[in-house]
Amino acid sequence: TVACAILKAYDDGADVINLSLGSETLDGKPPLASKLAIESLPARVAVVAAAGNTGAASVVYPAALPRVISVAALGWGGTKRAVFSTFGPTVDVSTVGEGVVSTYVNGVEWPVYDPNLPDSYSGRNPTAMWSGTSFAAPQIAGLIARRAAAARVTPARAYALIRAQYRKRGAPGIGLRIPILVR
Repeated sequence: TVACAILKAYDDGADVINLSLGSETLDGKPPLASKLAIESLPARVAVVAAAGNTGAASVVYPAALPRVISVAALGWGGTKRAVFSTFGPTVDVSTVGEGVVSTYVNGVEWPVYDPNLPDSYSGRNPTAMWSGTSFAAPQIAGLIARRAAAARVTPARAYALIRAQYRKRGAPGIGLRIPILVR
């Protein structure tokens, strides 16, 4: 399903693809269909994926694939790794992934999670506060898309420009720290 969605996104004209998903595998090898789908994309296409929320130096796919830009999460201050974020040599960049406000669906939280005071989300554009590498990855994908459009270059070239800009902000295990939602 993921592999088909990646190929459909490309066929529909996407040249920056965000994958706010991932998992470890039982054998440590990447899921073959996703790996082949990503490898079949032209080099100009940027594929960005969430590094994972294991809180350990884990290998999470598709983020760990060589062709993918793996994004770890930083805490709200934007300088240190969020405790839940996967880290390690497969991580390329990181940005704030803790306490990110994003959209949510209308409804009421299932009372099993909070029987005394379930949260309610309503209105025209309900939002909630989230944490995870799945909320860091789209920020990097958006930055790449924005830079590509502004510089009139491919997303792959835009990512190279971003790496050059933040080359002095690297940290072991979390790659280049890129401030996007830092207060």
